[in-house]
Amino acid sequence: MLKRILFLLILFYSKLIIAADDYVLERAYFEDKTGLMTFAEAKEQTYQKLEGILSKGYSKSTFWLRLKISEADQRPKDKLILRIQPTYLDYIRLYDPEDLTEKVRVVGDKNINTTNDYESLNLNFFIPKKNYARYIYLQLKTTSTSFINVQALDLSDYIHQDKIQELIFSFYIGILFLLFLFPLILWVNSREFLWGIFTIKQFGAISIVAFHSGALKLLLKNILPTSLDFAFNINLLIYSFITVFFHYMFLSEFKIKPWAKIYFIGIMICFPIELFLLLNGNILEALNLNMHVLNTLAFMFLLIPWLGLSLKDIDQQIFSRQWLIAIHVLMFIFAVITTLPSLGYFQGNAFSPMAGMTYGGITGIIFLFVLQYRYRVSRDKVVSELSSATAYASSEKKRREEQGKFLTMLTHELKTPLSILKMSYSSAQSSEKTKGYIQT
Repeated sequence: MLKRILFLLILFYSKLIIAADDYVLERAYFEDKTGLMTFAEAKEQTYQKLEGILSKGYSKSTFWLRLKISEADQRPKDKLILRIQPTYLDYIRLYDPEDLTEKVRVVGDKNINTTNDYESLNLNFFIPKKNYARYIYLQLKTTSTSFINVQALDLSDYIHQDKIQELIFSFYIGILFLLFLFPLILWVNSREFLWGIFTIKQFGAISIVAFHSGALKLLLKNILPTSLDFAFNINLLIYSFITVFFHYMFLSEFKIKPWAKIYFIGIMICFPIELFLLLNGNILEALNLNMHVLNTLAFMFLLIPWLGLSLKDIDQQIFSRQWLIAIHVLMFIFAVITTLPSLGYFQGNAFSPMAGMTYGGITGIIFLFVLQYRYRVSRDKVVSELSSATAYASSEKKRREEQGKFLTMLTHELKTPLSILKMSYSSAQSSEKTKGYIQT
């Protein structure tokens, strides 16, 4: 049920992105590998046509986006608003050739939220409406993945989309909270280590959405954006490590083969390396390594359940190999949707920047059912063993009682003739011959 609701939310959000009247007629980009070009220089370069959104992975390059804005009816309102997603981009500067004020207009997650022209979860700029088509330019520099989706909307459309987006995020966080609360209760009751790790993983999923959606930046205005950005990156690395560790612990119950165990240890060792890079200011390298680690994990989801487990060595396995493969094929599909566009391996779509937030919910639903089934099977096994032990104890008690009764009866039967013999032996009238028979 939860999985179906989550799917409908994704579908609805995807439809919502395309529903509004977008004034961007044409998108094109240019990659400045030096990162030093001025606007005057970048404007004269040859731009490549861009279908959909820009997704160029982790790059030290500066990317220039050229957007052709269509003519607009100036009567309703004289402004359009550029809606820019995702919110984790570091630095985006607007260059409008028709803006003669020479004001530097910059947004990004390292700038205070008031640099947005309109207070919102998303990054944005106001631009004037014109009764003719024209070009504007955006300069993108970021240490995160170079995803950027830009729309030019009427303010009323922008507000409407923002309200729906906030509603979806609130509802999704509610689902994630349930996916955290339920395993937390089970962990408190069972104190089982795997449930504890899963609970921490799901709490991490909530924090990822809180950062990723821009909600924390909007709520915590008094905290420096650079501090929030650093906290977001640390949180991302920790969540990735916990995700890897959880999968390792889950698969360990099925006797991981040595080569698969070495693989998991190897990618977990990458975490302190990523943390070291991040703390030393190499943010792009740390995040890039982290995403490659998650990308290899996605592909190992296909390989390990098939070749990396010794299921024959397990006396009573809860899941068959076929079920484990099916579970991890699902994990692979959702993981590559997240990692491959982030690494720039294929063109993303309007939903791609949000895919990272859905991973925690989708995997949470899958493994909540998996672990709940595992918990139920284990509980039934314990109940069955306890029932067998109780039945055995009851049978043993009954046997001992019957044995006791038999011994009591036997003792009673033996006591009578022995008493007679004793009386005969002790009698003064007994002859020596009779006493001799009794002694014999």
